[in-house]
Amino acid sequence: MDDWLAHDNVLSDIYKIYQEEKVWLTYGQFVLPDKVTKGHARPAHGIIQQRAFRRSHWLFQHLQTFKAFLWKNLDEEDFKFPDGTFAPCAYDRAVMYPILEMCKPEKIRCVQDVVYVYNLNNPLCLEKIDRNLQIQCEMYFRNKPMYNVLERD
Repeated sequence: MDDWLAHDNVLSDIYKIYQEEKVWLTYGQFVLPDKVTKGHARPAHGIIQQRAFRRSHWLFQHLQTFKAFLWKNLDEEDFKFPDGTFAPCAYDRAVMYPILEMCKPEKIRCVQDVVYVYNLNNPLCLEKIDRNLQIQCEMYFRNKPMYNVLERD
C-alpha cells in the first residue's frame, strides 16, 4: 500500500485554509504508519522570505497542495536531464522548488496538523531501492535556476 490521507476531513480542512487565507500553496505535516513518528514540516518564514528553498533543509512536506495556475507556469524542460530524459525520481522537488519560488511569501501556508500518512514501509519506496539515485536527482533539481515570483492577486 502507498501513502494515504490522515483523516476523512483533510481535503475540506485544506479547502477551508484556501478560502479563508487566500493562499496559493500549502504544505503539511505527515506521520509514519506507526502514527507516532512525525515528519519535520514546520513554518519556514526565514526560508520563505529569503526564497532560499533550494539552499535549505527540506521542510515542505506532504501534503503539498497548490493552485493550478502555478502548475501551468512550470516549464516541462525543468523536469528533464540534459540528455532530454525525464528524471526518474525526486518529482516532489522538481515540482515544489519552482512552485514555491513563484509564490509570494504571504501565499504559502504550513499546515501543522497531521494531514498525511507517509508509508516508508512500502518496499517500492525509492529511498529503499536506490537512495543514491534519489539524492542525485534531488541535487540536480536543487541546482536548477530559480523561478521568478508571479505577480497576481
